[in-house]
Amino acid sequence: MSIPGRKWKYIDDDGLVAGTMLSLSSFPLADAAAFGVSINISNPLKLRRLKRFAVKAQVDGFVKTGKPGVLVFDGPKESIKAFLELTKGLRYLDFRHVDTKPIKNERLLPNGDGSSGLQEVADMNELVNRLDRIGEKEWFREQMGMSKGTYLLVE
Repeated sequence: MSIPGRKWKYIDDDGLVAGTMLSLSSFPLADAAAFGVSINISNPLKLRRLKRFAVKAQVDGFVKTGKPGVLVFDGPKESIKAFLELTKGLRYLDFRHVDTKPIKNERLLPNGDGSSGLQEVADMNELVNRLDRIGEKEWFREQMGMSKGTYLLVE
């Protein structure tokens, strides 16, 4: 949702505010899934660095380039924490961590060739379709503000 000149936060049906970082240490499970948004990921150098950071941190996931740039990734909570720290160092990327959640199953986003890292997707439609196949479409849509919920204006 975009309201010119105003900041907003999405409040889901459980009263959780998107954009707040959950404490990874409070998760009882070893694995978690997370995603974040950037104003854009169009620079090939930015994309190469993100892919390199994902391999270094041992997270797997999808990256949608363009405007907005979107990353959805999973891995052990320590790997997610390491990846988020590495992306935080790319100040020019303007990366915003949106949500992290524990997962019950093994890794959700394994690369088909067994390697770790980020796979590029063509557009938001392809990203949502891939997330639908692994049962994470609704979580993603809710956190992106693409489903029912309440918007809270922050002055």
